[in-house]
Amino acid sequence: MRLISNRPIIKLNALNVSHHCFGPAKSLLAFGERLKSTEQRLCFLKRCKLNKILPKFIDVNVSVNFDVLSCAAQSPYARSLYGSLKSHILVQSISQTYHTIKSLKQDIVRVKNDLKVLLPHGDSYEKILALFEENNQSIKVMTKRRLQQKFLWLKQGCKPKTSSRRHQSTWEPLPAETDSPRVETEVTEHSPTNTPQQDSEEKVTPIQVDLSSEERQLLELGPKFALTRRVDETLMSSVRVEIAACAYRLRWVEFLKHTSSCSTLYQHLRQDCQFQRPFAKAPPIYNVEMEDSLKQLNNFVIELFQRAKVPFNLTRTEAKGLKLLKNRRSELHISVSDKGGEFVVMKRDDQKNLTTHHIDSTGVYQFLPPTRKQNGVLKPISTPTPTSYHRQIKSMTTLLEEKCNKLWSDICDKRQLGSDVKEYFKVHTTQLPTMYVLIKTHKFNISAITENSDLSRICKVRPIVSCCGSPTEKLAWICTKVLSSLLDHIPSHLRDTHSHLERLKQLSPGELRGHSFCSADVTSLYTNINIQGCIEDVINLAAEHLDSLQLFGLELVDVHEMLELVFTSSYFVFDRKLYQQMLGLFMGCKPSPIGAIVRVYTFERRSLYIDPHYLPTSSVYGRYVDDAGTIAKSEDQARNLFNRITDEDPDGHLGWEIDYPSSTDQFIPFLGTQIRISEEGGLESKYYRKEQKKQITLNFKSHHPMKTKVEVARNFYKTANISSSSPELTEESYKVVDRLLVNNGYPDPRQFLEFRMENSGVRLSAEQRSVTLKLPYMSEEISSKITKFIRRKKLPITVVFLPGIKLKDLFCSSRPHDKRHCTISSCQICPKITTERVDCSKIYPIYRITCNLCCQFYVGESSRSLHERLGEHLRYASNPTCNSYKDEALAIHYKEHHPGLSPDLMFKLLGTESNTIIRKVLEAHFIFTLKPEINNKEECTLLQRFLLQS
Repeated sequence: MRLISNRPIIKLNALNVSHHCFGPAKSLLAFGERLKSTEQRLCFLKRCKLNKILPKFIDVNVSVNFDVLSCAAQSPYARSLYGSLKSHILVQSISQTYHTIKSLKQDIVRVKNDLKVLLPHGDSYEKILALFEENNQSIKVMTKRRLQQKFLWLKQGCKPKTSSRRHQSTWEPLPAETDSPRVETEVTEHSPTNTPQQDSEEKVTPIQVDLSSEERQLLELGPKFALTRRVDETLMSSVRVEIAACAYRLRWVEFLKHTSSCSTLYQHLRQDCQFQRPFAKAPPIYNVEMEDSLKQLNNFVIELFQRAKVPFNLTRTEAKGLKLLKNRRSELHISVSDKGGEFVVMKRDDQKNLTTHHIDSTGVYQFLPPTRKQNGVLKPISTPTPTSYHRQIKSMTTLLEEKCNKLWSDICDKRQLGSDVKEYFKVHTTQLPTMYVLIKTHKFNISAITENSDLSRICKVRPIVSCCGSPTEKLAWICTKVLSSLLDHIPSHLRDTHSHLERLKQLSPGELRGHSFCSADVTSLYTNINIQGCIEDVINLAAEHLDSLQLFGLELVDVHEMLELVFTSSYFVFDRKLYQQMLGLFMGCKPSPIGAIVRVYTFERRSLYIDPHYLPTSSVYGRYVDDAGTIAKSEDQARNLFNRITDEDPDGHLGWEIDYPSSTDQFIPFLGTQIRISEEGGLESKYYRKEQKKQITLNFKSHHPMKTKVEVARNFYKTANISSSSPELTEESYKVVDRLLVNNGYPDPRQFLEFRMENSGVRLSAEQRSVTLKLPYMSEEISSKITKFIRRKKLPITVVFLPGIKLKDLFCSSRPHDKRHCTISSCQICPKITTERVDCSKIYPIYRITCNLCCQFYVGESSRSLHERLGEHLRYASNPTCNSYKDEALAIHYKEHHPGLSPDLMFKLLGTESNTIIRKVLEAHFIFTLKPEINNKEECTLLQRFLLQS
């Protein structure tokens, strides 16, 4: 059973309770919390009955569509029956609450007796009871305050904005010419359920921040909303570069197809991952006929884009809101809520304080202060400066890079994988993972937050450690690639969110009769995983199924070593300070889900799949990462089943929150479905959209290809259809999707079930579609013409049309407090950079170096930072006679034109690009546009092959 917070666990750990007593003590605390909250709920329900006020859950679960009743809806008798039904349900809820309290008291007595047996001597038992009473009092006060506030809301008619799980409302289409993504549905006196609760919910959550109506209207479009592109020189330049990059890849594919093939490992890994090499060779010109077709494609696309006219997809009000929010970037922090899907807006300092409080209060993370050596001993610096923090982070990054590169080099040498593979997976220019938090807007009421509220006590957060670009990212990718097939050998693992329905459908009504479907959620799965135990479980399972794994020339011992390094290098940065996660796995690390799934399966294997008593249940037991579902005859049986799994955890950290139906009429939500088993053994299921999810999805006005919008709508209906077990429930599920799409501007959404996109031209096989061309989406007409042209020319190219910039990408950032910046005192490079708001910390640059002595200039690019690369150029110019610099362009220039003079250089950033091929194309583009005098002529000749000349 899940505890409300980790504080009782921390205090319990401080008591040094023995391992075999920790589980019962934790259960005692959990039962006490549930007892106090249930007692306060009983008081709340009795108070509602006394004041003739109906709680919200009754209105949600007992709704009547009076439109269907037509004239019967006008009958006072029907209205009276409807009110009596609600009152009867309130009475039954009070009765059920009494039974729950009685059962919890029995559980508490049982657990106390168990503890007395386990702790016959000493004062540990009294300390646990004292902690039990203290925690109960805290829960009682907190629950009482919350329910009192809820009662006032109900009494005053200002009900909290909670979404309804079920929808009985009728669907109303949105006019096709509407300019607003929101829908105002008419509410009549006799149609109380025409508008579901979600329609009135706020689609933006501001926390202690004032937003104008214009800003709200823009953010209500949702994080996925894409803005239309402006046809200007920047867009045209990006189109030319993308076509040239596509031509580069196609040339190499054609060349390798007719010459030699790559090694198996290199070929497989390069097809799947998107890691960049630091260098790119000039492409060979092999197929003359293909070159002619590529030039024609380039001219055709450029001409189409130059004539394109795309209307702006924001109204004047929304455009004003966009401008206002851009001006407030330095003040506000905008993120996407956890599970809700809406924007959360708060002050930047408040977000920083909230994250810092989470790091300091959970006991999972440890701050690592900067240190220095004194008498051969490392000691923390008493007053660290920003420079000392930076040096500490840089030192840790370098250390991890060296560890990863050494381990990978040793593996490649032992397994003779080749220099290509070794160099491709070496790391450079990385940065440590960073932490950011997602606000759980469904865990608190925004109206309860005042200007002076303590957000750290009110707002619950979900921590995410982003490992993109980290030193261990490449090794983590290899581990995931090798171990992902292990999931096929885990019988409890659900491959998707609907596999559990297939298992249930295989059982006959006789086998289901007398059972109820229940679900359970693992408490804080990732942070409660023992790392060493997780690695051992993964390797042991891999050894059992070694024949089915594709190791790409590696050995299992190599995978073991890589997993050790990836999982134990749990360092991250927040607010330019170094921390370490002391417990569990990073949620943002690629192999973490596999490790967590295998770890829990090990416990299931020792309990659920080894005991013949649980064989009927184990056949339908399924788990999707941390969400499990099964059938049971009673709640005690279900609790016993999950407790057996918990008992196999040697650390005692695994806990479950169980959701069991109180009656056979109740649906239990699980993943994307709601399920119940009737008394006759009939299986009923329908589509489920979580309560906390707002009515937000891809807006119809968004600048996405129509194909994307059609697939979004079609997939929603497809999911609703798969989830539903009967035509009536299918229609009910469809109405939930109708309401969602209508509220996001889709005209007549069910038309997309039969919608067919135009598809003409010559189809290419999967082998022929070898190269992807990514172009900005402009309009359906332009996309169709480009696709038909490529098919007509039979080019082996798959075109992907990318939407405009999304609001999420425009306003949200995972590193709001840890952006790269120069921290070098007396830096020699930064004063020479003329580009505004740019320092030498920029990575992946395309740059221009101007010699002030003669006004000639040089254009180059690098996969490293400006500081490293420009520092090298400065040394070339300062020591032109050095023998090791004799082939460098700036050394040659100063040796021939300015012998004996000190260099006077000026730097300008032309652009940044992480993709090596596109960066090389951009360098060639700038060289042949600007015509620099210092660049080597041979280099210019090679770079010309990166371009696609018209």
